[in-house]
Amino acid sequence: MRGACCRIEKKERDGVRIRRRKTTVGVFIKTCFVLVFTCVFLWLVKDGTRILMEWLYPMKYSDIISAASDDYGVPEDVIYAVIRTESSFKPEAVSHAGAIGLMQIMPETYEWLLKLMEEELPDDAVYYPEVNIRCGVYYLSYLKRELDDWDTVFAAYNAGIGRVKGWLENDSITENGMLVNIPIEETASYVIKIAKAREIYQKLYDFK
Repeated sequence: MRGACCRIEKKERDGVRIRRRKTTVGVFIKTCFVLVFTCVFLWLVKDGTRILMEWLYPMKYSDIISAASDDYGVPEDVIYAVIRTESSFKPEAVSHAGAIGLMQIMPETYEWLLKLMEEELPDDAVYYPEVNIRCGVYYLSYLKRELDDWDTVFAAYNAGIGRVKGWLENDSITENGMLVNIPIEETASYVIKIAKAREIYQKLYDFK
C-alpha cells in the first residue's frame, strides 16, 4: 500500500510540475502576443496619424509654390499655410466678399498686383493656380517688405495694409511695434490660424 501511495504522490507532483510548465509557457506566449500587438498598434496609430495630418495639411501645387518662393523670397511653409487657411487648396473658391482662388485675391487687388508685377493677364486668369499663387506670393513679399513681422503681414493680408498701418500707430493695439490686441475678431482669429498651420507644416515636412 505504501508503494502505491508513493506512486500516486509522485504522479501528483509530476502533474503539478507539468501544469506549472504549461502555465509558464502559456503566460510567456500571451506576454509575447500582447507585446507584438502593442508594437503593431502603436506603429499603425503613429503612421495613421501622419497620413491623416498629411491629408489635412497637403503639399499640393508644390512645383508652383517652390518656384514662387524662390522668386519672391517667401518661405514655402508660409505659402502653404496661407493657401490652406484661405481656400483649403480649392482653386475655384470664391468668398462671400468676392475673393478668388487658392490665395483668395480680391479682383481689385489682382489688378493692382498685375501693375506692380508689370504683367498683362485676363481677369479670369486669377482662377488659374499658377497665376493666383504667384500674385498671392508677390503680395505676401510686398507686405513683408512694408511690415517686416509675419504675424503683422498675415493681419494685413486679411484686413488690408492701410488698416494695419493705422493699428500700428495705436498704442492700445501695439507693443514694441507688434500687434498684440487686434480689434477685429476675424483678423485676430485668422492670424492665429495661419500661425498654427505654419507650425504644423514646419513640423510635418521639416521646413526650416
